[in-house]
Amino acid sequence: MEALHVDFRWARAPWIGPELKAPDGTPTDYFEIPRAGVGDFGYPVNHPLKNMSSVKDIENYPWPSPDFFDYGVFREETEKFEEHAVLGGGWS
Repeated sequence: MEALHVDFRWARAPWIGPELKAPDGTPTDYFEIPRAGVGDFGYPVNHPLKNMSSVKDIENYPWPSPDFFDYGVFREETEKFEEHAVLGGGWS
């Protein structure tokens, strides 16, 4: 990132929630989306919301809890990047 002069960095609170695996053992992200490739940047091989047809279906989905992240190190993470814009997650 330095060589390309990228002016932002990600500060991430580590995941401390349940193991990130589908029932068949396939690795997932924290939204339970099975992915191939690397981490958040892999491509989805299936999407758990694809068959949902109502707001109730979406509301009943097991969304990740904020308690599944360790925010205790977040300040330390952000302070490492004083010279850069800091993003709080890949979705921000």
